[in-house]
Amino acid sequence: MRCMRFALVLALVALTAGAEKMKRFATMEEARKAHAEALARVGGYVQRPAAGPSVLFVDEQRVVPSGAVREECGVLAAHVRVKWLCLDAPKGVQSPSVLHTNWTADAETACAVSVCDLPDFPEVCVFPGRRSAIVNVRPLAFDKPSEEVLRERFRKCLLRAFGFAFGAGVSHQYPMSALAPVDGVMGLDRAPCKGYGMDSMQTIQKTMERWGMPSMKKTSYKRACEEGWAPPPTNDVQRALWEAAKTNAPAMKAKAPVAKGDAK
Repeated sequence: MRCMRFALVLALVALTAGAEKMKRFATMEEARKAHAEALARVGGYVQRPAAGPSVLFVDEQRVVPSGAVREECGVLAAHVRVKWLCLDAPKGVQSPSVLHTNWTADAETACAVSVCDLPDFPEVCVFPGRRSAIVNVRPLAFDKPSEEVLRERFRKCLLRAFGFAFGAGVSHQYPMSALAPVDGVMGLDRAPCKGYGMDSMQTIQKTMERWGMPSMKKTSYKRACEEGWAPPPTNDVQRALWEAAKTNAPAMKAKAPVAKGDAK
């Protein structure tokens, strides 16, 4: 009985607190305004630049235009916040190069993805021990699709190859995920493949951390200043927070770290 009374008291307290909050913000507009004001006091949100080793994409085919390959690689890298580099086919190395060159032996390369054109290979192959994957465009072009359809197939396969290479498995929980089950190339056309589901993204981020690639971090400008990685200020509020952090922590660098160029 005493437990029931105590639970009832807690519920009443929670209801009272909720009512007080509703009184404070009579409308959604007031709540949005209060949130904006609170955000302004801490300088808004900022995201840590991509850091650590890069993901290497090697373009070893001529079916998908090289410009489209580079653009889709850049979109993917921006989505998961990693440094990246896209190279043309290396001379004197048999395709796919990830089978003949240990790209990840270089400390600056965390993972390598080869975009190639091979007979008798599926559209996506992953080699976990080598931290590498293959996107094979040969089966994607079997029915001579339009350039737009071919590019969309390539985009989806690139997402799948990257996700599998970073340790994420098939996602049954999120049907919109790029890692949802797919039956062949025609199934690929029907699959939405809209980025990664939460389950896949958590695994990808854990792998990134294990490979020395700091996970995405979005926080207030004030906290970024205190931690020493904030970008240069862009307004008076951020400038004040920047100067305060420098005063309180003289060891903070005069300039926040800047990520190296994404693509060469």
